[in-house]
Amino acid sequence: MDRITQLHDSIDRLLTIMQHSVYYLTERTDFLPFRPDVPVTRKYERADPKEEFEANQKELAEDLIEQAKKIEELIDSLPVETDEDGQLERFEELQKELVEVNEEYGTVLAEARQLRDEINATLERVLKSVEVPEEPAATG
Repeated sequence: MDRITQLHDSIDRLLTIMQHSVYYLTERTDFLPFRPDVPVTRKYERADPKEEFEANQKELAEDLIEQAKKIEELIDSLPVETDEDGQLERFEELQKELVEVNEEYGTVLAEARQLRDEINATLERVLKSVEVPEEPAATG
């Protein structure tokens, strides 16, 4: 798998972790008082206990950080050509290589066509030299 694909997959994974984190943090937290003098009168039934919620919150943050580091490593491993002259030089090299390969392709294609024509001519000579027996007349 190439680096760009790995980077794409890692970013997808990071976004999935973020999505799950947001879902967990919004669905498993308990109500908190808005002001200290206003008590919470209801408990959210699906909320995790405070200690479990905090542990899961920490684990989600660690997962996010770990995935972000993987992405950073992949980005750092990508080739970087920042100078424009180097890019132009590389482009010109590739252009020359493309011309050479196209010329080679044309030569090989011409040779293949010539061989095909020779094979067809040989097959025609062979077929003309072979006598085809006549089929007996149908009786009936």
